[in-house]
Amino acid sequence: MSRERNLESIVRYLERAFNSGRISSRQDLLRYVRAVAEAPTDDFVDLTRLAGLDICSDFSGANLSFTDLRHTDLSEADLRGTNLIHADLSNANLNLANFSLAKLSDADLSNVYANETTFKNARLLSSQFSSAQLIATDFTDADLSNADFSYASLVYVDFRHSVLETASFYESVFNGVKFNGANLRRTSFECANLDGVDFFGARLSLANMRRAHFHDCTMEGLWDAQEAQFYGNSGLSKELTLALKQKGAIFQKF
Repeated sequence: MSRERNLESIVRYLERAFNSGRISSRQDLLRYVRAVAEAPTDDFVDLTRLAGLDICSDFSGANLSFTDLRHTDLSEADLRGTNLIHADLSNANLNLANFSLAKLSDADLSNVYANETTFKNARLLSSQFSSAQLIATDFTDADLSNADFSYASLVYVDFRHSVLETASFYESVFNGVKFNGANLRRTSFECANLDGVDFFGARLSLANMRRAHFHDCTMEGLWDAQEAQFYGNSGLSKELTLALKQKGAIFQKF
């Protein structure tokens, strides 16, 4: 099934290239299609090369939905506005790649490496980032509703003004992450390790903060924390606990 989907994605792009004049003749189009169809490989990158294409520069705005990109080197790829709905990018190298305005809902990005990768204004609803390694990744203004970041490592990641409603960061490790102005309604940080995280201006209502560990976090200036659940936490001062209660947070007793 993955081979069929990869072939479909490449043929769709070849047809688009032919219609735009990038492929000059129908004979060339058929030659590329035949080379891809008869190739003894299922690897998407290898197939794109046979089609005279470069995965890192030729697929901005293309339809790559359901495409198998597991373990693919997409470092520095320009995939702005690309449709990657239901695509499998697990274990891929996304360092310095650009996914701005891309559609990645229901995509599998588990175990990816994303150093200085940008997902600005991308749609990532129900996407999977479990066990991902994220460093200086930019998710500003992205829609990550119901995304799964369980067991992920997040260092200097930027979620400012993003939507993370019902997302999960179960047992994730944070260092210097920004959630300024983010929608964290019903988001779970259960058992997460939060070091230097900035929640200024975030909406934390109904969030699950049970057994989360806090160190040097900015919780002042929350937009709200109505019915956010706290239990078994460490690192919260009495003053901060009182401020959270005044914002509507609920601290359950042991």
